[in-house]
Amino acid sequence: MKTHIYPYILLLILTGLMRSVSAQEFNYWLNEVGPQSSMLSGAVTAGVKDNSAIYYNPAGLAYVENSSLSFSSNGYSLGVLNIANGAGQNLDLKSFTFGAFSQIFSFVQKIPKLPISLTFALINTHYSEIKTDIKNDMYYDVIPSYEDNEYFIGTYRYYNKIREDWGGFGYGKRLRPNFGLGVSAFITYRYTNYFKSQTADVYPDDPNLTSYELLANSNFEEELNYNSYGLLFILGASWQFQKMKYGLSVTTPRINLGFVSTSNLKKSVTIENQISDTLNYRTTMWRSDVKSVYKSPLIIDLGIEFPLSGLTTLYGKLSFFSGIRTYKILATPQEDENLPEFIDKHFEGFTNMIISQKALANVSFAVQHLFSEKFKLLTGFRTDFNPINKKEINVFVDSYPGQTYWNIYHLTAGVFWFIEKFELSLGVDFGTGRNKNSQQFINLTEPTDENFLFGIPSKTSKVRYNQLNISVGFTYTFQKK
Repeated sequence: MKTHIYPYILLLILTGLMRSVSAQEFNYWLNEVGPQSSMLSGAVTAGVKDNSAIYYNPAGLAYVENSSLSFSSNGYSLGVLNIANGAGQNLDLKSFTFGAFSQIFSFVQKIPKLPISLTFALINTHYSEIKTDIKNDMYYDVIPSYEDNEYFIGTYRYYNKIREDWGGFGYGKRLRPNFGLGVSAFITYRYTNYFKSQTADVYPDDPNLTSYELLANSNFEEELNYNSYGLLFILGASWQFQKMKYGLSVTTPRINLGFVSTSNLKKSVTIENQISDTLNYRTTMWRSDVKSVYKSPLIIDLGIEFPLSGLTTLYGKLSFFSGIRTYKILATPQEDENLPEFIDKHFEGFTNMIISQKALANVSFAVQHLFSEKFKLLTGFRTDFNPINKKEINVFVDSYPGQTYWNIYHLTAGVFWFIEKFELSLGVDFGTGRNKNSQQFINLTEPTDENFLFGIPSKTSKVRYNQLNISVGFTYTFQKK
């Protein structure tokens, strides 16, 4: 075995052991697929000719010239989320995640002497993880009817992990030298592990007490474990006219496979107050192994590729995402009982959770420059607008299994090396998002008896989100022409 092969074997082993992290939840373009396509910010609908064509435009499979095996991974990912004043004045909500994730494992078989290629792929299309918790304790006059200040302890915890994987087959055929069609079929799996709680405890301020006697307590908690299987198809066309290349790709909405899609939901509310006339209430609701639904939009991608010279190429893509009307995740209905008004205020739809996404468009463009036959540079930019329909969903009030609502903008860059039958890539993807004058998720600095020991959230928080992915890729071509 030649010595230059060893680094690739080591790379394959290391990337196979990694997992992914990120600090967004429902954005469509959070992750890209494939080493070259990722560095070009996904702007490859018109000219994709590698294994990622099964995802971006299966018509590109018709132009694949060699059978190959591809493995790629976001080698290392660092996500930093800071929501200034998110839990009250000078109480920042922070999430720090570090790890990595595999993007794609695929195999392309070129049919000898025919303009046809077949491919199989396992793809991770989405992986996000947010974990934040905070505690605030202080002396504060929470209950006016009680003498002097009380000792207040407030906490807020949030965790949300989402993963979506696709497995499927693709087929591409060149009908003419400059025109090809393709189709892909995928089984999809989406998993969510969501938890949120907020608690407030009030004790008497008495230095002579050796143990505290609880005067009042509030606790709101919700937990969702969600599994959804589906089926979708991608139809693609690729056309070349003179130097220009054009691409069209249509991804169908997900067909829900309800017989294997189940969820578990639990919510609880506890209100206890020994001093004031505030309602004392305790309830817990859980629904186990209930059939669940996850919907995805109709996606239409339009792509263009234009060579500026023999060494430099421009890429562009415009994508349209259809809207998704408000729907309940748990498919089996259950009517809410006659609950106190304050529960409806904090948990709209107490026995279910809802999602609603608006129609939107994203854009990406990129540049590729060949320095030599064995080395090239790629760079790109893409938008990643958040699809939450704010007219239908209030992330601070409604039973919505998410917390993020801001837009992300990505800058990508990378290099490719070619060594005999091997291709090695190294790239970076920097994503950033900002949001000013945002509403606090909770107020633990100004608690009031009337608001069940919590303060009234104000629009004084500020979101700052940054993520850096270091991407590595490995492709082995079985036979070079």
